[in-house]
Amino acid sequence: MSDPTPDTNAPPILQVRAVVRRFREAGHTLDILRGVDLDVRKGEWVSILGRSGSGKSTLMHLIAGLDRVDCGTILFDGQDITRLRGAGLDRYRNRKMGLVFQSYHLLPELSALDNVMLAAMMDGSVLAWPGKRGAVRDRAEALLTRVGLGGRLGHKPAKLSGGERQRVAIARALINNPALILADEPTGNLDAETTEEILALFGQLRAEGHTLVLVTHDTEVAARGDRIVTLKEGRVV
Repeated sequence: MSDPTPDTNAPPILQVRAVVRRFREAGHTLDILRGVDLDVRKGEWVSILGRSGSGKSTLMHLIAGLDRVDCGTILFDGQDITRLRGAGLDRYRNRKMGLVFQSYHLLPELSALDNVMLAAMMDGSVLAWPGKRGAVRDRAEALLTRVGLGGRLGHKPAKLSGGERQRVAIARALINNPALILADEPTGNLDAETTEEILALFGQLRAEGHTLVLVTHDTEVAARGDRIVTLKEGRVV
């Protein structure tokens, strides 16, 4: 089956417009992002490439709603997420975004299965959880099997390799059927062979129509996407 091609005439699912982010410390101002523009269309894999300090991770955190812009707008599916607060922002992160980080961010006391289920548990009220627990468990098991961890459901992170932990993180990112997968240096802690396995998995997700934004400093990793956006000193170049 050939990969689906994003419709270049369709409106972008993600629109970043003139985004500025600066940090202030000890009386000094540091401009991290200096008027960034970015469009991402549904079904597209966009690689954001840049050296350490270029602002690429900051941009990802802003798209994910984990940080706030100082200036500019971020529209996701037509909604300005820079205006979201409280429960609205939580729903956006839980239902629209699937996040994959370099350091995995798995809870060490939980099994692989429970780490994946936790993301779904956070989406909704506590009272509704007992009624949907069985379906969530089935989906979590299916996702872990999909990423090659069907035999590791009960293993805690300490008993998993780096590549296996990242696969758990990818399964967790998919549990709520997100509209966009954001991956921040997802292969940064992995060896070459495991990096290839993880990139192949992202390629499969892209072929199924998932939308991905992947942040990396590695040109070879970036080249696996449909398009590369390069950041330098807080600007798109």
